[in-house]
Amino acid sequence: MGHDEARQIHERLNNQDVILTEIRDTLIRHIAHEEELTPHLRDMVALWRGSKMMAVIVTALAAALGAGWSTLQWIKDHLK
Repeated sequence: MGHDEARQIHERLNNQDVILTEIRDTLIRHIAHEEELTPHLRDMVALWRGSKMMAVIVTALAAALGAGWSTLQWIKDHLK
């Protein structure tokens, strides 16, 4: 192996070190950002699940009120 080849290998290794350092720093920033966002995402999921439950409750209540109203109208019309 010649002097030029050894120099090229060292340059490539140095470039890899720089790239790996950038990747490490990026991962550290992402992990910190994730730790900051996780509680907020959990709150959003809880609200979403709660809104799904509210939709079921409102739909069931509307159906029950509609059935009750229909029953009252039938009684009004047929029991005169």
